[in-house]
Amino acid sequence: MIGRSAWEAYTREVGRHDPTKPEQPRLLTSERIAETARWVRDALGPGYAREKASYDRGRGRGTTPPRTRNRVVELVEYALQEARRSDAGEDVLWDPSRVFALELIREHLERWRNHPSYEALVKELLLTNSTRHTVAMLMAAGSYVDHGISVEFIEAGTGLKRADFWLYPGTAIRVGIEVKAPSALWSPTARLSPSEARKLARRRLREAISQLDRSEPSMLLLAGFDLSPANWDVLREATALATNDVVTRENFLATTLMNVHHTSLPNGLMAASADMHVVRNPLAPGEYFPEPNSPSPGRSPQ
Repeated sequence: MIGRSAWEAYTREVGRHDPTKPEQPRLLTSERIAETARWVRDALGPGYAREKASYDRGRGRGTTPPRTRNRVVELVEYALQEARRSDAGEDVLWDPSRVFALELIREHLERWRNHPSYEALVKELLLTNSTRHTVAMLMAAGSYVDHGISVEFIEAGTGLKRADFWLYPGTAIRVGIEVKAPSALWSPTARLSPSEARKLARRRLREAISQLDRSEPSMLLLAGFDLSPANWDVLREATALATNDVVTRENFLATTLMNVHHTSLPNGLMAASADMHVVRNPLAPGEYFPEPNSPSPGRSPQ
C-alpha cells in the first residue's frame, strides 16, 4: 500500500490532474500571449538562446528560408514580435493555431517541471524536428496518468530507446508506447484523402513496429493537431485499414489516435479539447489497454 507522503510526491512529480474537472476557456490577450512566450523562453534556459542564434542565422541566409526551422523558437518569436506590434498600436490578427500551440507547450512544461526526466524532456523539445513529437508525448503520458495508469519515460542515449515511454496498466505488465506526430497531421489546411491517410498510417505503423521490442507488448500513438472533423474521420478509417495491411504481431496491441484542437470563442476566449480513439489490432488480446474513446488528455474536455 502506498503511503500518503509517497502518493503526494508522485502526484507532484507527474502533475496529476482530475480528469473530471474540465478546463475553463482561456482569455488570450496580447499581454497574456507575450507573457506565455517569455515564460516558455525562460523555462527552456540556455538551450533556447543557442537555438535562437541558429534560427537567426537561418533566417539571415538570403531570401530562401531554411528547410527546417525550430518550432519552439518560431512560436516564441512570433508571439513576441506580434505583441510588440500590438503595444505600438497596430491591429494584430493573431494566428489561433500558433497561439494554441504555444499555450500547450507552456501547460505541459509546467505540468512536468518536477519530474526527474524534465531536463531531458526540455532538451528534446528544443531539437529542431522534435517539438511536435515531444508535446504529443507529454500530452499522451499525462492522459494516462490522469486516468490512473503509471508511465515511465525512456530517455534517448541510454541504450534503452525502444519506445518513448512505458505504460503500466497492471502490476505485472508494461506496454511500450511509440509516439508519432507527422507534420501532415498538424493543422492541415486541405482535406486528407483516404489513400493519403492510409499511406501515412501504414508508414508510421511500419516505423513503430520496427523500433519497438518484439518481446514485449507495444502500441503506437499517432497524434494530430487541429484536425477537422472530416479529417479525423478519414484518419480513423484509414488507420483501421492500415492495421489490417501491416500488423502481423499479436503483441502489437493497438494504435491510439489523438487529435488536439481548439475553438475560438467571442471576447478573446479559446477552449481546448482532445479526442482519442483506439484502433485495436484484431490479432491482439484486449486486456492490456484502456477502452476506445477514453477521456481526453489532461484537463481538456471532450
